[in-house]
Amino acid sequence: MRILLIFGIFFSTFLYSQEVIEKPNSASKSHNTLIIDKIERSKTETIVYLTIENQVENGWVCIDKKIYLQNSSGGEKYFLLQNKFIPTCPEVYHFSYSSEKLSFVLYFPPIPASIEFLDMVENCNNACFSFEGIILDKKFNAQIEEAHKIASYDSEGALKIFSQLISQYPKYPFAIWHFYCATLCNELRRPEETKKWIQKLRLSNCRDKEKFLKILEKK
Repeated sequence: MRILLIFGIFFSTFLYSQEVIEKPNSASKSHNTLIIDKIERSKTETIVYLTIENQVENGWVCIDKKIYLQNSSGGEKYFLLQNKFIPTCPEVYHFSYSSEKLSFVLYFPPIPASIEFLDMVENCNNACFSFEGIILDKKFNAQIEEAHKIASYDSEGALKIFSQLISQYPKYPFAIWHFYCATLCNELRRPEETKKWIQKLRLSNCRDKEKFLKILEKK
């Protein structure tokens, strides 16, 4: 029994040390063309792989050394340890043309395995990078991808998935799924259901709910 227990602890630790989250979803981000390609979690570090696409003439990019990761529910900050393939501000990388892409890597301290959702915050003054509500749960991400995949031809199916996400992951502190549910009900011409979802959003503890309530009020 003791041998099995030790093996179980070793095996779970090994799995955690090898954890890779491919293209995680998030509630919001600062730049439309900024993408998280993957996140690697281990006992020694957290590695975030990103790509950004330039959309302007004479575009440039750099990373502020004060960028950090934080549990979306608050708490300790995990500051940047190292960056690769992108200069540290005030040095900049100048894009050669519009639509050019730059892939780069950011290294942070290890984050506890208990953290399910992350924010990335670049503490700077100009065109700062940010993500809110980065999802580290693979099942959660898979369900989101499936909902987005079918939304264009099966609004009913997408609505079902998004509504399930709210009940399955009540600790997710962002309002994006409530917003999608209200929007899909509106597209399906169900005014009473739309009102119910707006009311659920209004009564929720989602920290960004006011932003989405303002958008819904205009529709």
